[in-house]
Amino acid sequence: MSKIFLTRHGETEWNTSGLVQGSLDSPLTAAGVEQAKRLADRLAGEDIELVFSSPLGRAVSTAAVIAAKLDLPVVECEEFREISFGTWEGQAWQDLQHSDPKGFISWTKTPYLHRFPRGESMGDVLARAKAKLLQLYRDHPARNLCVVSHGVTLKVMVTDLMGFDLKDWERTPWQPNTALNIFEINNGIATGLVLGDNSHVTNRKTAGE
Repeated sequence: MSKIFLTRHGETEWNTSGLVQGSLDSPLTAAGVEQAKRLADRLAGEDIELVFSSPLGRAVSTAAVIAAKLDLPVVECEEFREISFGTWEGQAWQDLQHSDPKGFISWTKTPYLHRFPRGESMGDVLARAKAKLLQLYRDHPARNLCVVSHGVTLKVMVTDLMGFDLKDWERTPWQPNTALNIFEINNGIATGLVLGDNSHVTNRKTAGE
């Protein structure tokens, strides 16, 4: 029996500006760094033995904070990168409903069917991320793993681990910055213990907040 800890990177500058990131990148804000530190504190007692991350800077920066707390290295895995939003990347979310109204409606109404121009679909993301998770589970049986990823990729992985089809992904909790999901794996069967939880951020206050 082992556990898989799936989490999202901390808040970035583009998160606060409302810009589409995808395969592009943006640094963590001061709040994002603090979120990563609080997450690391929360994970310190969980007997995590390996830390994996998307290669994108915002995920690696978050994973590095966690790994430093646990005295572990970070292993980057291309398969855990964010969905490619294609031509949407770098644009403001609020502008897309005017610049690409059909695409915006398709993504908001039926995201599991949508493919971004010059980008990916949720099915593409699930195929690569799921295959990598299975490989890690097989390569490291009975070991607790932490994976730092991104909003869409993370929610797709959690949806699948919960046994839902992608069309039912709205049943999966939203994944705010540094949201934590913990799955217990027993004989290949995943059981969700914690889903989309960021109480390490919302339940703690620092001076000036």
